[in-house]
Amino acid sequence: MSAEIKLGDTVSLKSGGPTMTVRGVCEDGMVCQWFSKSETLKKDVFPDFMLMPADDVGGFTVIIDSDADKL
Repeated sequence: MSAEIKLGDTVSLKSGGPTMTVRGVCEDGMVCQWFSKSETLKKDVFPDFMLMPADDVGGFTVIIDSDADKL
């Protein structure tokens, strides 16, 4: 089943890890943020092929509707 990922959605890495929130998109992928185990806010960019919706186990389509300049 396919799902769309948009700004504000929760995602996780296909390989596992914390649930992250999609903050934006840029040329290199999706900008995600999450809280570490020590409750520190973290942020990084992940290529879209590495992510899946947090509540999904199948594939998805990425919808890009953000300006990277606004990140």
